[in-house]
Amino acid sequence: MQIVDLARAVRRRDFLAAREWVKEARRQHEDPAAFARPATADREELALAAALAELLAERAGRPPPAWSAEAGPLAEPVWLSEAARRHPTLAAHLQEASPEPFRRRRIFAFPDFLRVA
Repeated sequence: MQIVDLARAVRRRDFLAAREWVKEARRQHEDPAAFARPATADREELALAAALAELLAERAGRPPPAWSAEAGPLAEPVWLSEAARRHPTLAAHLQEASPEPFRRRRIFAFPDFLRVA
C-alpha cells in the first residue's frame, strides 16, 4: 500500500475511500514506519502524506517514517472540513484540536480524523 494513495483520496475529499484505505492497512498489518516517501514534487501532497503517516504511526504506537520530517508547513492552510471555511468558530476550534502532525503542517481536520472502528 502506498501512503500517497491515501493522501490523494484525502486531497480530493474522498473520505470513504480514505477510511477504507486505513482499514485495509490495519488488516494487512502495515507498519507506518515502512511507508515509502511519495515521489512527488507537490508540496501539499507530500505534506498530507507525511501528516497521515505520522498520524497512523502515532495511533499504532510505532515510529513515523524518517522522511516525514522533511515535509514542513504549507504556505496556505488546508481545511479538511469544508464547513470550517464558512464558520470562523469551527476554524478556530480545528486550529487547536487538529491532530498535531496536521497542525504542524497547517492542515486542519477534526481530532478523530480517519479513526475507524
